[in-house]
Amino acid sequence: MKRLRLVVFLLLVVASTALGNRPVSAIEARSLGAVETTDTKDQFAEAYKAADEAVERKRIPNHIFAVGATVGTPSGIDLNASFYWWRLVFRGAGMYYNPDFYGVQADIGFSFLHGSRFRHSISFVMGNMRRKPMLVLDANFPDSRTGVVQQDTYMGISYDIFVDGVFFQGGIASALNGGFANPVLLFQAGYLFSIF
Repeated sequence: MKRLRLVVFLLLVVASTALGNRPVSAIEARSLGAVETTDTKDQFAEAYKAADEAVERKRIPNHIFAVGATVGTPSGIDLNASFYWWRLVFRGAGMYYNPDFYGVQADIGFSFLHGSRFRHSISFVMGNMRRKPMLVLDANFPDSRTGVVQQDTYMGISYDIFVDGVFFQGGIASALNGGFANPVLLFQAGYLFSIF
């Protein structure tokens, strides 16, 4: 019924415009259940304004800068800074505890799926870890010597998810030098606060 009233109202507007530009009276508009208006230009202006406001509400931000804390590689508890610019991702993570225990990692990636509240991306990762084991779990394992500083550099690929501040990264990397004989599993999880 509302659609029929709207169609009749629009026909009246078109007919009044064709027959001497006489606007629809308020009584005619009220009787049809339509919005009061005196000019068709006002109707179009209101429609364009409403459409612009709807687009603004759903607009995907072109850039996001977020900082926060994550748990995982490269150094256990890391500070993380991420910058999403269009579909590109630039990220740095790491922490310096002392000269024998620190880690740093840099990512550059491509966001293949993104919206106003989420980003999914694939990143190229390169990092460096330095640590000194303090506890021996298996004396036969070559890297379990206490007091010996181990430093490893790695390069790999990761999948990243950023949803409403929650950040997760999982991936795999190959050691470029150091004591890692097997691939390095990359993992980060934490919360990032959007600055802008």
